[in-house]
Amino acid sequence: MAEEDDVPSTGSEVDEYDSYSSEDIEKEKQYVEVGRESYSKISIDYYKTKMHGAQIGIRQKAQYMSKSRQFTKNTEVRGEITFYYGWDKESKEMDDFKEVVTLNEFWWNVDPKSKLYQKAGELYKEYDAGEYAKLMRRVEVKTFIGLDKKHGENQGLWTGGIEESQIMSLALTFGEKDPLPFFWIILPGYKYRIPIFRTHAVTGERFSFILFNENGENLVPYYIEGKRLTPGSDYTVFNAATMQKVAAIDDRSMNVGGKIDISFFQDFDALNRDRVFRRILVLFACLSKYLHESYETYRTLHRALTAQKDYREDMAKAQKKADPNAEIAKVNEKYQKAMKKMKFIKQYNVGSQELTLHYNPRRIRS
Repeated sequence: MAEEDDVPSTGSEVDEYDSYSSEDIEKEKQYVEVGRESYSKISIDYYKTKMHGAQIGIRQKAQYMSKSRQFTKNTEVRGEITFYYGWDKESKEMDDFKEVVTLNEFWWNVDPKSKLYQKAGELYKEYDAGEYAKLMRRVEVKTFIGLDKKHGENQGLWTGGIEESQIMSLALTFGEKDPLPFFWIILPGYKYRIPIFRTHAVTGERFSFILFNENGENLVPYYIEGKRLTPGSDYTVFNAATMQKVAAIDDRSMNVGGKIDISFFQDFDALNRDRVFRRILVLFACLSKYLHESYETYRTLHRALTAQKDYREDMAKAQKKADPNAEIAKVNEKYQKAMKKMKFIKQYNVGSQELTLHYNPRRIRS
């Protein structure tokens, strides 16, 4: 996601972004298929610090930006993706193909010197900028082919993205009273956005998505279920129609920067070869590093908004007391901080980056 100045805000600019999708779709289809068709494992390795070869220097960023409009001035390389082929002990690293995972720093970094912190201070001058910057943050992760020369003309090209929808996340959270973030997956060469979202579960985490081909046929539901009592954020991927385990996501929590392994099961090789399914898991695995901050955001927003309901109920009870004025004063004192947050929520600023996800395409549908 780019800064506000980089975001389409008028109808003509939106049309330009729409035309980009059809303009580059054939080229995207070609380079997204780079590499072997079937993998036994894919590893996402987040860097320990920002001082790494993929990010040092302006020249590397300029190279990525020249290869794809998906790489903006706010995009920062955060890690590397390695692909493995072969099964069991014979699994071998594909040393001739690497990708990088990136994060949009503008909407995630909440340090006092960050742009989001400054934006929060400008929008909500009467509030603590650090507190509200955390509520404004949203995740946008993208993957790109590395800049290694052996990747030839494909180096630096975009291979997919996943971004949080605050509007949909809030709608789901208030439907269930749990933090239920919602994300859109956008893939090169694939004309549909793919929704993936956390669903209600009695315990643990569960994310759901549906896989379908470009004709809208062969609908197959999948869910990604968190494992309990593990040191990291580990998940099992199920075909929800058959309850078969089709893949696993393993968070190597002891790794300093953060490492996540995706293991594909040999019995489902045809599914492994499905580039859409494979990329969904890659992007979700990249996203998993940021999920708990996202959960806390929606817990805070939910508490702030539901405080209005608690306030009205307590106020109604106070008005029925023998000395209503004293009781009303107590209720107002109790909810003073909550009311301040209520006011903020009413002014909650959804950025234009988020709003572009919800544009009405103005098409007549039969």
